Amino acid sequence: MVEVVFSNSEKGAMRCAQRFSGIGGASAIGVIGQPESGQDYDAALSEAKRRLEQEWKRGKPLGGRSEDVTGLSFALDIGGIASPVTGASRRELIARMLGADPWGKRTDMEESVGRYWDDCVADLNKLTARAKDGEPVRIWYSDAPYSLCGFYGTVDRLKNCACRISAVRLPGCMPIGERETRSAVSWGEISPGAFAHYLPLECEIPDPVRRWISMEWDTQKRENAPLRIALNGKLHGVGMDFYDPFIRKEIPEGAFKVGRLIGLVLGKHQLGIGDWLIAQRILNMVESGELAVIERDSGFYGTTLKKA
Repeated sequence: MVEVVFSNSEKGAMRCAQRFSGIGGASAIGVIGQPESGQDYDAALSEAKRRLEQEWKRGKPLGGRSEDVTGLSFALDIGGIASPVTGASRRELIARMLGADPWGKRTDMEESVGRYWDDCVADLNKLTARAKDGEPVRIWYSDAPYSLCGFYGTVDRLKNCACRISAVRLPGCMPIGERETRSAVSWGEISPGAFAHYLPLECEIPDPVRRWISMEWDTQKRENAPLRIALNGKLHGVGMDFYDPFIRKEIPEGAFKVGRLIGLVLGKHQLGIGDWLIAQRILNMVESGELAVIERDSGFYGTTLKKA
């Protein structure tokens, strides 16, 4: 069976999930935004560690082979989609996203961008070839815009394949044990040992639904909007300024660093998008005069701004 996810972090997590043992293992805990105090930070970090330890104890292996996991990390929620997904315009967009230097510390990224792109294209070709041979495909998706777009685009790509296609949609809330629930926006937030707990949610996608999804994706390609969002489980094309109100709502009074504003937007609103897009919109606000630069930093995220 070919497993399909839509980001490199999800691909890595699923490969770890396949051989999960619950022993050892490296984990990272990210803190978005700025805590009110050191005490708040310590409490939040302690709670995050406790939950992570519990998830590792309850975890179990997903099974499968690492070569069966394909990561179609094309960020299809951003930019035009009328051209082929492996075309030059999509590669250029991916290069801009990966080549951004938010903290002013990266060196030449061209080689890394090339490897990333080649891996995505190779995984797409592998999926297509194995699906044409009749091998079953299981898609892991969520309502995060990049993931729902990936889901629609993948079902459309396989519309002429006679293989079985099933999907596991990430629920907004999932019971974990008897006393806790797990809330997540994307599969990248799920710990490796938890993937197997979601298998009962797997559903086969019948042919009529596959045809409907393909038609919906064709509609999105004809519209070719600058961005796509997920609303009530359905894709909608929107303008590049769609997320601007979320940014404006979190702009602090007085001076602030770009990185802090990005953390506030992503942390509070759970939009299912990456920091790059929010950074681009903040940059647009600077260029339009809505925000003023107080102190420049070698990296944009360290730059200090204020309301103009």
